Amino acid sequence: MQTQNIIALPEIINYDKNIYGGGSQTWNINQDKNGIMYFANNNAMLTFDGTRWSQYQLPNKSIVRSIAIADDGRIYVGGQNQIGFYYPNQNGVLNYHSLLYLLQENDKEFADVWNIDLYGQSVFFRTNQKIFQLKQDSIQTYLPKSEWVFFQTTSKQLLVQDKLNGLFQFDEKSNSFLALQIPLKNTTITGIVKIGVDSSLIFTLKHGIYLLHNNTLAKKHTFLDKEYATTLISGVVQINPNHIALTTNSKGILIIDKHGQLIQELNNKLRLQDNDVLSVFLDKHNNLWVGLNNGISVVKFNSAISFIHPNKTNELFGYATSVHKNNLYVATSNGVYRSSFNHSNKDGGFIQGNFEFVKNTDGQVWNLNTINNELFVLHSEGLYTIQNNKVKSILSQSGLWRAVLNEKSNDSTEMLIGTYYGVYKINKRNKQLSIADYIDSPAVSLRFLCLDSELNIWASHPLHGVYKIQKRPSSKQYTSTLYTKKDGLPADMDNYVFKIKGEIICGTIDGIYQFNPITKRFEPSFHFDNIFQHIPIQYLIEDEEGNLWFANDKNIGVAKRSTNNSYELIYFSELQYQFLKKFQNIYPYNKGNIFIGAENGVIHLDFAKYLEKQIKPQVYLHQIKILGDGDSVIYAGYKTLSSSQNSTEKIPQFDYRLSSFAFEYSCPNIITSQNHIEYAYQLVGYDERWSNWSSKTFMHYTNLTDKKYTFLVKARENINNESVVLSYSFIVKPAWYNSIWAYILYAFFAVYAIYYYKVYQQKKYDKKKLLYEAEQQKMIYIQKLEIDRQEQTIIKLQNEKLENEVKSKTKELVTTAMHLDERNNVLKKITQELTTGLKNRDKESHIKNIVQILKNAEYANENWHQFAIHFDEINDSFLEKLKNKYRQLSHTDLKLCSYLKLNLSSKEIAQLLNISIRGVEISRYRLRQKLKIKTNKSFTDFFEQHFK
Repeated sequence: MQTQNIIALPEIINYDKNIYGGGSQTWNINQDKNGIMYFANNNAMLTFDGTRWSQYQLPNKSIVRSIAIADDGRIYVGGQNQIGFYYPNQNGVLNYHSLLYLLQENDKEFADVWNIDLYGQSVFFRTNQKIFQLKQDSIQTYLPKSEWVFFQTTSKQLLVQDKLNGLFQFDEKSNSFLALQIPLKNTTITGIVKIGVDSSLIFTLKHGIYLLHNNTLAKKHTFLDKEYATTLISGVVQINPNHIALTTNSKGILIIDKHGQLIQELNNKLRLQDNDVLSVFLDKHNNLWVGLNNGISVVKFNSAISFIHPNKTNELFGYATSVHKNNLYVATSNGVYRSSFNHSNKDGGFIQGNFEFVKNTDGQVWNLNTINNELFVLHSEGLYTIQNNKVKSILSQSGLWRAVLNEKSNDSTEMLIGTYYGVYKINKRNKQLSIADYIDSPAVSLRFLCLDSELNIWASHPLHGVYKIQKRPSSKQYTSTLYTKKDGLPADMDNYVFKIKGEIICGTIDGIYQFNPITKRFEPSFHFDNIFQHIPIQYLIEDEEGNLWFANDKNIGVAKRSTNNSYELIYFSELQYQFLKKFQNIYPYNKGNIFIGAENGVIHLDFAKYLEKQIKPQVYLHQIKILGDGDSVIYAGYKTLSSSQNSTEKIPQFDYRLSSFAFEYSCPNIITSQNHIEYAYQLVGYDERWSNWSSKTFMHYTNLTDKKYTFLVKARENINNESVVLSYSFIVKPAWYNSIWAYILYAFFAVYAIYYYKVYQQKKYDKKKLLYEAEQQKMIYIQKLEIDRQEQTIIKLQNEKLENEVKSKTKELVTTAMHLDERNNVLKKITQELTTGLKNRDKESHIKNIVQILKNAEYANENWHQFAIHFDEINDSFLEKLKNKYRQLSHTDLKLCSYLKLNLSSKEIAQLLNISIRGVEISRYRLRQKLKIKTNKSFTDFFEQHFK
């Protein structure tokens, strides 16, 4: 029968099929040495490394019913008509290897493989009709007498159950199953748990629990025989020496002790996502994994963190916690709840008890304060005390936040109460509490209240600032001073006063500040600033060991004090989204019991266990992919990497076009607490230093150049335990144009290019030289032509000059000819004058005229003589040559020759000779005879030919 529940329940993490991407039902669970979880699921074999889920389907795509993992890394799986194993290749990719080929032909047809167990050097596969034993690459088949319904291995034996014939034990010597003399038939065993040297509990599907002691079987009567009689026990696992977990078809998980008493029922009311549990597995850190009819869940039984739900039907905020007279009180958003509490309990974190509501505390309860061994309840409707589990009203004042004891009061117990509207003073005299005074303080809500050594009241309002309320000398009146940013605080808002180590301090957005009474200003606290280093502080409390527990809107943690009075900051990142924000409260009762307000009850932290159970992280490289059009997996994580790759290992090399890589990593050895794991990474050859710590579980690198790289990754948890660095080296090969052969080719081409360039330049030089020489020859020729042209020009000019001279001479000749003509005219005139004189009487005048005419004729002869001289000058001594060659020519013939040389017409010649044209023709004829000129040849041609 149920006695006490576990009041601090372990955290339950649920994964539905939308998260892991498989089928609803999970039939078997296992874990490898790296901490990776494996699940036999309706759709496939699932794996989970704490961050990522993966799927591996069987070749026939059947349901995977069972999984077993061998020491050599083989992952044996069984499905419908399928047995085999997965094993990683050299790149860590899981490949499936079927074992059907080892079966005899008549054994190849079988139904679901419900169990796989490793025993000795063998692997056993159980179906209802056959058991297959794999040993040294051969398979032997064992048939049941009725039906194989149960199968379990221990360190010393392998037990199987035949439904109608009881238990059998495998005997390695005879290689057969031997019947045990245990009278358990017609019932299906679902688990056997050893509870002593010679005692075991045998759990059945429908008939409860049996105790096997010294081979004597007896029925054990428990709660399963009555109120749980119709509940089917589908699986069993031992959590610790004193507690056992039973999985059921309708009640979720039942936690019992070794005596068969029910401790706790974990079901959908306590956040388990399904009450029909198909499989169960206890991992390396005693976390309970359960395969459900609809999803997968993990119960963190071994965690130092658990959760207290005072009201299991309603989610109530936990505003305060107090342990008083072996009772645990929890102040919630709807009253106070109480449970018995054994603070010395060391039983694996199980704190047993039953919560009950404390009557007359209905409504909002803000705080619980134990003062002088009395428990005060600060309620939204007043002040109450709890004595002998009974509530007594002390003060009917709405909205009470906090009570503070005046430790210097001698004659009475004096308390200060922070309320919605200021501060009240309460005295206790003769065991009676009464309101002593309403302190004249600011009429604002004062949730944070402290009293210093001089009895000054320090209070704060997160929106206004810090108030100092002090009593006037010799008066009952109080004065208050408001301190804000102008008084040294880093901001007007978010200031919270606390009393730590006898000193009043103020938590701010920039760490801890203290009031300087000399300067009348707030200043950063030298002592506390070294501890918290400007961390925002909204809540601060000191425990009995001097540890400082703190919180703000984002984090909750502790400054752990060491023996040398130094402090180490520890953040509880796993609680980051679970503790109560704005109304943070931490109650450090002792090292094993830290109570933290949450949005659904209270978080229980066993700090001693938390420090002891911290496991050094083991970083795991889940996958490496080459990014591109179709991402290619080059390492899949299932092959263990060393902390530093062996130099003898062949380093993988990748084409230069595959230069973008994605690295995914996790920490599966603490698989259920990933939210407080941080990682740092470095790609040696690319990154100059390690990255900052972060929760990021992947890193991408793109467009890497050709060289050797080593990816390093490490992990740490929140108390700064670091893992060993994991490394993966690889090489991005150079492009063909960057390879050594390419460089050799480049060198060859460079030498050839230099040679070719030299030859080309020589040819170019020679060609230019020839061109230059040709140009020079051309220039010389042109120069010669120019000289010739100039000479011809000169000659032409000279010829022109000569022609001009000839023309001039010709004119002179013409002039001379004209004078000759005039002479002829003179002769004519003389003749006429003589003729006239003979006829006239005046002869004297005619004689004078004749004399004058003769003088003129004499002058004409001188003109001819002058004409002959000029004619010879311009005609190369033509007349002289003519006279020398033809002496028979008369003076008149010479004149005629000169006129013919001048190419004058017969008329012109007749005028010059003063003869008729006929006379000229006769003279020409006679001259032709003398010169012996043929009739067909002109005088001009004759003169040109003979007198050049």
